[in-house]
Amino acid sequence: MAKGNRTSNRTSEARSASVAKLTLQDRPHFNVMDHLNQAITDLRATVQALYHIDTHINDREDNEACRVVLSRLLMADMGMVEDAERRAWAEIIVRKGGAA
Repeated sequence: MAKGNRTSNRTSEARSASVAKLTLQDRPHFNVMDHLNQAITDLRATVQALYHIDTHINDREDNEACRVVLSRLLMADMGMVEDAERRAWAEIIVRKGGAA
């Protein structure tokens, strides 16, 4: 009986995964919005790290070394957000006929 339950659970999980995959393929705007959301989340984490460095590290040399690295990461994250916004705009607005 336990074997039957495992098989039916796997089957239902496989079906739900297939349905979810099919749904995402039919709606590509979910993918671009997910990508935009991830880029914004990464940017937020970098900004929070910069804030923590400014408020918690008292050693000037360590502070500057960390700020240089995080500032470069901040610029990269901003570029990723810009790219994700551009893709979202193209997918949702332009392809859907919302902008001329």
